[in-house]
Amino acid sequence: MSYFVKICGFTETNGLEAALAAGVQSVGFVFDPSPRRLDYDTARRLMAMVPDHVENVAVVGRPNERLLLEIWHALKPDCLQVMADAMPKGELADRLPLLPAFPDGPDLHRQVDAYLARKKSAETQVLADSAAPGTGVLTDWNRVAGLRSRCRLILAGGLTPRNVAEAIRQVKPWGVDLCSGVESSPGVKDPSLIEMFMTAVQSSTHADNGAKASEK
Repeated sequence: MSYFVKICGFTETNGLEAALAAGVQSVGFVFDPSPRRLDYDTARRLMAMVPDHVENVAVVGRPNERLLLEIWHALKPDCLQVMADAMPKGELADRLPLLPAFPDGPDLHRQVDAYLARKKSAETQVLADSAAPGTGVLTDWNRVAGLRSRCRLILAGGLTPRNVAEAIRQVKPWGVDLCSGVESSPGVKDPSLIEMFMTAVQSSTHADNGAKASEK
């Protein structure tokens, strides 16, 4: 199988160009308080570089409904990534393309199950992140792995070129997401680290395909 790869927190063109050239499927732009936070003009300029086959994600944290709609109308991203405890309710939740981000912790499974009960689809995407997103803190891979049969699990939290292959081996997620793991400083992506990360993911894909072939 191949893995969905999302990289978040772009603030400049060099890192974004490197990620697109490396073959990522999704790129994220941050609008909640962070060293990577963008103004709308910068976001529009960067988002205009992204081809149609790559997903544009606005990472919005915990916005109120007014701010969520403002970002949606101002930028028209493909998806809005929202912390699970701040997800909009009712008609707005049905109208907007939303990716819930669940912080790792003892209550993770209960929170995800409550969300999935409303979706009733094994193809629903769920992002499992560390309790402190964007800081390089790892999630509990054993705990997160228990979600993979119930949704399209996107693993985040502390992933780097050095550990992503082992993370994929242990968790077997549908996709992976990272931010600080390919940075030289907050918001500045290192093209060489992006290339190393994508190579590690691709090697995991080949290993996974080989293991499945040997089982037949």
